[in-house]
Amino acid sequence: MMAWIDLPTLVATFVPRTFPETIVVRDVTYFQKLDKLMEDTSMEVLQAYFIAQTAFILSDYLDPETTPHKIVTTFRDRTHKAVPDSNLAREAFCISEVRQNLGYLIGFFFVNETSGT
Repeated sequence: MMAWIDLPTLVATFVPRTFPETIVVRDVTYFQKLDKLMEDTSMEVLQAYFIAQTAFILSDYLDPETTPHKIVTTFRDRTHKAVPDSNLAREAFCISEVRQNLGYLIGFFFVNETSGT
């Protein structure tokens, strides 16, 4: 498709270089269930899932006039029974991003404020 792009190197630049030494797992069976789910699911379905999730997450950062943005928006509208060609208000998008990216931090400060610690 685009021979001048070295895709593996490009993707590798976004992969974290360091990982935490300690990982807290709240549900011990999570990894067992995840392992079973991965074994029972075909590679084609997993690939389609990851591609779709990537498209959904990153499409909001594209210019609304681009074809990929229009495709994902149309798909999202149809699956959520939204009004066709309705654009997400900028305010709603920003609030969604804050909730998604700062949710834990906001919850932390809320608990600190309400518990008096």
